[in-house]
Amino acid sequence: MKGKIIGKSIALIAVLLISSIGAAVPAAEFTATVNDHEGDKIRTSQITVKGLLYRLDVEEEGQKLFVIVDQEKKITRIVVPSEKMYMEIPSHDFQSLMNDPFQALKYTIATGESKPAGTETVNGHECDKYLISMYNENVMTQWVSKKLDFPVKIEYHLTENKFVELTDISEGAVDDALFLIPEGYSVWVDPADLPAEVPEWAKDLESAPVMTPPFEKTMTAGEIIRVPVVPGKSVWSKAVDQSEDANAKAIPFKDGRPLKEPSNYNNIAEKGFICDRRNETSHEADEIVFYVYKGSFTAKVKPFDMHEKRLVPGEEFRFPVETWDHVEARYANGGDEKAVCLVSFFNQDGEDISESPEDYRLINLDKPKDYKTRTYSPDIGNEVVITVKTGSVVVKMGQYDAFKF
Repeated sequence: MKGKIIGKSIALIAVLLISSIGAAVPAAEFTATVNDHEGDKIRTSQITVKGLLYRLDVEEEGQKLFVIVDQEKKITRIVVPSEKMYMEIPSHDFQSLMNDPFQALKYTIATGESKPAGTETVNGHECDKYLISMYNENVMTQWVSKKLDFPVKIEYHLTENKFVELTDISEGAVDDALFLIPEGYSVWVDPADLPAEVPEWAKDLESAPVMTPPFEKTMTAGEIIRVPVVPGKSVWSKAVDQSEDANAKAIPFKDGRPLKEPSNYNNIAEKGFICDRRNETSHEADEIVFYVYKGSFTAKVKPFDMHEKRLVPGEEFRFPVETWDHVEARYANGGDEKAVCLVSFFNQDGEDISESPEDYRLINLDKPKDYKTRTYSPDIGNEVVITVKTGSVVVKMGQYDAFKF
């Protein structure tokens, strides 16, 4: 229940964030109602602003939630009072960009262009109007109150009849306590990050046969095979044929224990499933365990070459990019402390052509077993270069057609 509430909350708050905040640095203290219009629907919420802090109060399915954003520290906290829990996300992390459109908006402005478009009065506030474009396309217009140094209206050009405006604006001192996590609240932990128990069927794992790809094997319910994880190789698998409702999983193990609870992994015998790609680095896992829960199927398993390297500060990982398909990347914390690396893109002349500011290209691996995955478009340049800022990072990268096996 906790994961469900927070997961949904991220999506809802993300919409409201991008709808209510612009790129200007706020200086005033005030509260207001956020009216988010899309088509014939209107979603309302309350926003409280105090300097470089803001708080957005929302309600989802009867659950009251609020988000606190510290623009100076670049931290976003999503708080669920009913659970006395909160989630903390670095505002410049890629995950935040994907789940927090406010940061995505800042990214758009940082990588695009914002042009003055005159002045207008909106909801009683004299505003500077700005037209924001990206890749030569107008994406939004915002009206920033001269007095509040804050947007009171935003219009979106890529979605029909979508705009946001602040109403019922009330200026005045705001209590600092509104931006603090209440006492007794704990940080939400994703169940997928908790240590996995060894399933009953894997208690005698060492007796299961070990096979080396490529191979094809018919498997039935209760059967287990093990495939070693080899540096620079990924393990791909698919069901060539299967019985009705067959269920099997390819689960990465380390020292006889699954990396996550097995229910987190796909059913590789599912009809229509192209294939399962296990890209765990050799630092994270030592074998991929195939287990059939029910039914029978013929598994076709093959290796796929990927570039893999462990990096420490001062070292680089360089990956040549072809023009034919996306680049898949996996970054794993290779040590016991926080690790940070920077992703840059270069052209054939060796020039850095990265369009995003550095903050938006950092991979943050806060905990020893953290990992992040990324997919890069083939038009990013001729080479991806990874440099480590702190800690140790194991990088694994490859380029392939996601719809082929």
